[in-house]
Amino acid sequence: MAPQAGYLLILRALGSNFAFLIKIKCMSDNKKNTGKQDEIRVDSNDASEVEYLLSKFRSKTHEEIKAAIKSKGPLRKDIEEFLRGKK
Repeated sequence: MAPQAGYLLILRALGSNFAFLIKIKCMSDNKKNTGKQDEIRVDSNDASEVEYLLSKFRSKTHEEIKAAIKSKGPLRKDIEEFLRGKK
């Protein structure tokens, strides 16, 4: 059985005759495989996302961008409003 895109399948054995299959939804490591979550959230651990915000807000420093993500959370809308000075 092949897993669907975005899912990880794990087979766990419970004994010699019993096993069960776990299906876990996971994020793609492929940057070309994006979805709605990529549009509305910012991952502060992803350098390319921080760099994108730096290019959009040229007057801000790297530290200011990271501080905005930490204080406002992962939602892109909230971070951008904060950086524009609206929140």
